[in-house]
Amino acid sequence: MEICEYCVEQSWSPRLLTPAHFHSWRRLRRASHDALTKGAVQRYHPIQIKEANILVSSLLTNPKDGKQHFMRAGASTIMAILYDYPTLPSAHDKAIEEIDKSLQQSSQAASPGASLVEFLPWMLHIPQRYALSLQFQDRIHL
Repeated sequence: MEICEYCVEQSWSPRLLTPAHFHSWRRLRRASHDALTKGAVQRYHPIQIKEANILVSSLLTNPKDGKQHFMRAGASTIMAILYDYPTLPSAHDKAIEEIDKSLQQSSQAASPGASLVEFLPWMLHIPQRYALSLQFQDRIHL
């Protein structure tokens, strides 16, 4: 079985295997490698120490909301390192809620049975020009 046939059978996009995608992935991998070398990671220690201190004090103040404290600490650390974002004050920050919403939508879309094309394989052959009229499928969960 060819790779593209396997992708269609698994409802994956064959476009993920194109050389253009490979080169863009390779550029991103190189950039992330440069940002995650031993020397570069040492620049992140002050951010990590600050977030760890905030996490520990939050856990000592209100241990019942441990999950939210860890979510805030993780999101705040990542956003501070990647986007130079200031420390997130609480787990109910708008940025964290948007990230959580996006992750939930992604996991729903990736779950088996989330797309009608899995049940109706003939839909793979619908021309692209009609795809806009079929966008309602994204919100249908069987």
